[in-house]
Amino acid sequence: KMPSESRVIVQGLGNVGSYGALALRNLGARITGISDLSGGVFNPKGLDLAALQTHIEKHGHIKGFTESEPLSNEELLVQPCDVACRPQVDALIAAAAEKFGRIDVVIANAGYGLLAKIHETTEQQFDDIVATNIKGTWYAMQAAANLMLKQEPHGAGRNRRGQIIAVSSGAGRR
Repeated sequence: KMPSESRVIVQGLGNVGSYGALALRNLGARITGISDLSGGVFNPKGLDLAALQTHIEKHGHIKGFTESEPLSNEELLVQPCDVACRPQVDALIAAAAEKFGRIDVVIANAGYGLLAKIHETTEQQFDDIVATNIKGTWYAMQAAANLMLKQEPHGAGRNRRGQIIAVSSGAGRR
Protein backbone atom coordinates (compact mmCIF):
# COMPACT_ATOMS: atom_id res chain seq x y z
CA LYS A 1 0.00 0.00 0.00
CA MET A 2 1.03 3.57 -0.64
CA PRO A 3 0.57 6.39 1.86
CA SER A 4 -2.92 7.86 1.54
CA GLU A 5 -1.41 11.29 0.83
CA SER A 6 0.21 10.02 -2.38
CA ARG A 7 -0.85 11.86 -5.51
CA VAL A 8 0.03 10.67 -9.01
CA ILE A 9 0.02 12.35 -12.41
CA VAL A 10 0.20 10.01 -15.39
CA GLN A 11 1.53 11.26 -18.69
CA GLY A 12 0.19 9.14 -21.49
CA LEU A 13 -2.76 6.81 -21.15
CA GLY A 14 -1.69 3.97 -23.41
CA ASN A 15 -1.18 0.43 -22.14
CA VAL A 16 1.59 1.24 -19.65
CA GLY A 17 -0.05 4.47 -18.47
CA SER A 18 -3.55 3.05 -18.05
CA TYR A 19 -2.40 -0.13 -16.28
CA GLY A 20 0.02 1.90 -14.18
CA ALA A 21 -2.72 4.32 -13.14
CA LEU A 22 -5.02 1.45 -12.13
CA ALA A 23 -2.28 -0.35 -10.23
CA LEU A 24 -1.26 2.79 -8.36
CA ARG A 25 -4.88 3.60 -7.54
CA ASN A 26 -5.34 0.04 -6.25
CA LEU A 27 -2.30 0.58 -4.01
CA GLY A 28 -3.99 3.63 -2.49
CA ALA A 29 -2.65 6.52 -4.56
CA ARG A 30 -4.94 9.29 -5.73
CA ILE A 31 -4.65 9.79 -9.51
CA THR A 32 -5.04 13.55 -9.83
CA GLY A 33 -3.88 14.16 -13.40
CA ILE A 34 -3.69 12.32 -16.70
CA SER A 35 -2.72 13.43 -20.17
CA ASP A 36 -2.88 12.17 -23.72
CA LEU A 37 -2.14 13.78 -27.08
CA SER A 38 -5.31 15.93 -26.83
CA GLY A 39 -4.29 17.54 -23.54
CA GLY A 40 -4.52 16.88 -19.85
CA VAL A 41 -7.09 16.76 -17.06
CA PHE A 42 -6.63 17.46 -13.37
CA ASN A 43 -8.77 16.98 -10.28
CA PRO A 44 -7.09 17.51 -6.89
CA LYS A 45 -9.68 15.22 -5.27
CA GLY A 46 -8.78 12.41 -7.67
CA LEU A 47 -10.03 11.35 -11.08
CA ASP A 48 -12.75 8.78 -11.58
CA LEU A 49 -10.79 6.39 -13.80
CA ALA A 50 -13.88 4.37 -14.83
CA ALA A 51 -15.72 7.53 -15.93
CA LEU A 52 -12.61 8.76 -17.73
CA GLN A 53 -12.25 5.44 -19.55
CA THR A 54 -15.92 5.63 -20.62
CA HIS A 55 -15.31 9.17 -21.90
CA ILE A 56 -12.26 8.03 -23.87
CA GLU A 57 -14.14 5.09 -25.40
CA LYS A 58 -16.91 7.47 -26.50
CA HIS A 59 -14.76 10.38 -27.76
CA GLY A 60 -11.37 8.80 -28.49
CA HIS A 61 -9.43 11.18 -26.21
CA ILE A 62 -9.33 12.83 -22.79
CA LYS A 63 -10.26 16.32 -24.00
CA GLY A 64 -13.69 17.38 -22.78
CA PHE A 65 -13.83 15.16 -19.69
CA THR A 66 -16.11 17.23 -17.47
CA GLU A 67 -15.24 15.80 -14.05
CA SER A 68 -11.93 17.60 -14.06
CA GLU A 69 -10.12 20.80 -14.90
CA PRO A 70 -8.70 20.85 -18.42
CA LEU A 71 -4.99 21.57 -18.64
CA SER A 72 -2.55 21.65 -21.47
CA ASN A 73 0.15 19.01 -21.41
CA GLU A 74 2.64 21.78 -20.58
CA GLU A 75 0.59 22.83 -17.55
CA LEU A 76 0.36 19.21 -16.39
CA LEU A 77 4.18 19.07 -16.40
CA VAL A 78 5.46 18.21 -19.78
CA GLN A 79 9.11 19.03 -20.04
CA PRO A 80 11.30 18.32 -23.03
CA CYS A 81 13.86 15.77 -21.92
CA ASP A 82 16.35 13.51 -23.65
CA VAL A 83 16.46 10.64 -21.16
CA ALA A 84 19.84 9.58 -22.56
CA CYS A 85 21.28 12.85 -21.20
CA ARG A 86 21.79 12.72 -17.41
CA PRO A 87 21.70 16.53 -16.84
CA GLN A 88 18.32 16.76 -18.60
CA VAL A 89 16.89 13.93 -16.49
CA ASP A 90 18.25 15.52 -13.30
CA ALA A 91 16.67 18.84 -14.31
CA LEU A 92 13.32 17.19 -15.04
CA ILE A 93 13.18 15.46 -11.65
CA ALA A 94 14.20 18.71 -9.92
CA ALA A 95 11.52 20.68 -11.82
CA ALA A 96 8.82 18.20 -10.78
CA ALA A 97 9.91 18.39 -7.13
CA GLU A 98 9.92 22.18 -7.27
CA LYS A 99 6.46 22.32 -8.85
CA PHE A 100 4.81 19.83 -6.47
CA GLY A 101 6.90 20.25 -3.32
CA ARG A 102 8.09 16.64 -3.27
CA ILE A 103 8.07 13.51 -5.39
CA ASP A 104 6.37 10.41 -4.02
CA VAL A 105 6.45 8.14 -7.07
CA VAL A 106 8.60 7.97 -10.17
CA ILE A 107 7.85 5.48 -12.90
CA ALA A 108 10.97 4.93 -14.96
CA ASN A 109 9.88 3.76 -18.39
CA ALA A 110 11.90 4.82 -21.39
CA GLY A 111 12.48 2.83 -24.49
CA TYR A 112 12.21 2.31 -28.18
CA GLY A 113 13.13 -0.35 -30.66
CA LEU A 114 14.74 -0.51 -34.04
CA LEU A 115 13.23 -2.60 -36.79
CA ALA A 116 16.35 -3.49 -38.70
CA LYS A 117 18.35 -6.53 -39.57
CA ILE A 118 21.17 -7.12 -37.11
CA HIS A 119 23.83 -7.08 -39.83
CA GLU A 120 22.52 -3.70 -41.06
CA THR A 121 22.34 -2.10 -37.61
CA THR A 122 25.12 0.39 -37.00
CA GLU A 123 27.04 0.66 -33.77
CA GLN A 124 25.64 4.17 -33.31
CA GLN A 125 22.05 2.87 -33.62
CA PHE A 126 22.82 0.21 -31.02
CA ASP A 127 24.47 2.77 -28.71
CA ASP A 128 21.43 5.07 -29.03
CA ILE A 129 19.06 2.26 -28.01
CA VAL A 130 21.21 1.34 -25.00
CA ALA A 131 21.50 5.00 -24.00
CA THR A 132 17.73 5.43 -24.02
CA ASN A 133 16.42 2.05 -22.91
CA ILE A 134 18.98 1.23 -20.23
CA LYS A 135 20.85 4.36 -19.25
CA GLY A 136 17.79 6.63 -19.49
CA THR A 137 15.81 4.46 -17.10
CA TRP A 138 18.84 4.23 -14.78
CA TYR A 139 19.34 8.03 -14.86
CA ALA A 140 15.69 8.58 -13.88
CA MET A 141 15.92 6.07 -11.05
CA GLN A 142 19.16 7.61 -9.73
CA ALA A 143 17.88 11.18 -9.92
CA ALA A 144 14.66 10.21 -8.16
CA ALA A 145 16.47 8.21 -5.46
CA ASN A 146 18.89 11.06 -4.75
CA LEU A 147 15.99 13.49 -4.36
CA MET A 148 13.78 11.12 -2.35
CA LEU A 149 16.55 10.34 0.15
CA LYS A 150 16.59 14.06 1.05
CA GLN A 151 12.79 14.21 1.59
CA GLU A 152 11.09 13.80 4.94
CA PRO A 153 9.41 10.41 5.37
CA HIS A 154 5.62 10.45 5.25
CA GLY A 155 2.69 8.11 5.60
CA ALA A 156 1.15 6.71 8.76
CA GLY A 157 3.65 4.41 10.46
CA ARG A 158 5.88 4.41 7.41
CA ASN A 159 9.43 5.44 6.82
CA ARG A 160 9.01 6.09 3.11
CA ARG A 161 10.50 8.95 1.25
CA GLY A 162 9.15 7.81 -2.11
CA GLN A 163 8.81 4.90 -4.47
CA ILE A 164 10.52 4.15 -7.78
CA ILE A 165 8.90 1.75 -10.21
CA ALA A 166 10.77 0.49 -13.26
CA VAL A 167 8.58 -0.73 -16.10
CA SER A 168 9.44 -2.57 -19.28
CA SER A 169 7.40 -3.82 -22.18
CA GLY A 170 6.35 -7.40 -22.66
CA ALA A 171 6.90 -6.92 -26.39
CA GLY A 172 10.39 -8.36 -26.09
CA ARG A 173 8.94 -11.72 -25.07
CA ARG A 174 7.03 -12.23 -28.34
